[in-house]
Amino acid sequence: MLQQAINKLAKSGGGILKFSNKKYLVNNVIIPSCIQVVGDKTIIKSKDVFYTTTKVSSKKGSSIIEVHNAGGINVGDVLTIKYEVTDIVVVKSKKGNVLTIEPFRITYENAATYKGLKYDQPNGAIVGVRSQIFWITSGLKLSADRQDRKVFIGGVNDVIFDGITFVGSKLSNRFSYYNVFDLITSGALFFYRTSNAVVRNCQFYDFYSTPTIVYGWNEGFKYTGNKVENVGYVLPASVPIQEKDATSGIALHWDQRFDNKDTELSKHISTKYILEGNSFLKCWNGGIFVSATNLGIIRNNVINGFVSKGLSVYGGDLGISTSNISVESNFVMNGEKGNDGENLGTGIWISISNGIKVVNNSINDCETGIVQQGAEKTQISSNSISNCRNKILNK
Repeated sequence: MLQQAINKLAKSGGGILKFSNKKYLVNNVIIPSCIQVVGDKTIIKSKDVFYTTTKVSSKKGSSIIEVHNAGGINVGDVLTIKYEVTDIVVVKSKKGNVLTIEPFRITYENAATYKGLKYDQPNGAIVGVRSQIFWITSGLKLSADRQDRKVFIGGVNDVIFDGITFVGSKLSNRFSYYNVFDLITSGALFFYRTSNAVVRNCQFYDFYSTPTIVYGWNEGFKYTGNKVENVGYVLPASVPIQEKDATSGIALHWDQRFDNKDTELSKHISTKYILEGNSFLKCWNGGIFVSATNLGIIRNNVINGFVSKGLSVYGGDLGISTSNISVESNFVMNGEKGNDGENLGTGIWISISNGIKVVNNSINDCETGIVQQGAEKTQISSNSISNCRNKILNK
């Protein structure tokens, strides 16, 4: 019903979708262009439901699975199925506990899969309903998109989230079924191919992983006046460090797209964004992580309590660089001390980048204040660094 109302609003040219002062359980709703989602002391919680498959039959491009009690699964839901490997799938039809599913194409890993699902004997596999709350995109594809080389094909414009409280899941005992790549879609907001999207005055609490992902091509994104608390700390201590990378308060991340012959179409990066006046408390991987972006402003944010890196400006893999980012007047404090492996406890980390400005920031009680690694033409000046074992390191 919610998706139908949103689609109807979009067809009429967009408008305001107001949630009243109640609690809502929302999962995998796609927000198209020109819609403003407004809250009135509203709490929206992610759905996090797990099942076990009992029967499976596969054919090219789709599969039929039967699960125990599919009452929490709806047509259009994005699921993960974990057996020997993980598949991300979308529910195409449902009859009782029997679901028809197809691979869900959004990343390179899935876009290159064309023969049904990845596993051969999935009886007894774990089926998890993805707990992503809103997808802000119309560019999600069930097959490789040959038009990906064109900016903003299928893009979404002028979507605003204002005054919503998002609550994640604390079912961390189930984390062992998934890895960091599975969890990239277990947050609250996932922006893909957008322009002029805005998130303001929202609150995010208790998420497995990064609650707001800005992925691939996005232009003019603004994230202001938000509060994020307790990201990644809901995971058990036994989870390896390398699997906690996706636990930042917000992440802007590059995307790489391929066609069905594994030929690269393009690299997607976000540009012309502003992250300003936000508060991040206890985010395991740090408050802000931007990877392979350009023309960004990161200022007047408070990042308090983290293990890895408080604020990261990183180029990314495959030689993609981050350029022309201004990191100014941020307060970063209480990074983990006593463990400098993998740059843990670093206040501000600058890597694989060009032309980054780091000025007038305050960094206190961290292992290291600022680390510069593989960065060129970085301007570091007028920063206050106190109670850190190392002030500035060049690696």
